[in-house]
Amino acid sequence: MLDKYYYHAGLRLHYLDWGGGGEAVLFLHGTTGNAHHWDFCARKLQGVFRVLAL
Repeated sequence: MLDKYYYHAGLRLHYLDWGGGGEAVLFLHGTTGNAHHWDFCARKLQGVFRVLAL
């Protein structure tokens, strides 16, 4: 899992990239969460999908 940042128009977004093959799956956390909320799911799916969490 890699910690990464996306920059655009003065905005910085942190996301996690677990890599993996296949189609991408993007997990979005709720108001009080963070990208690590999805760690358990991401580890299970990274063998089949490219897993990203924001």
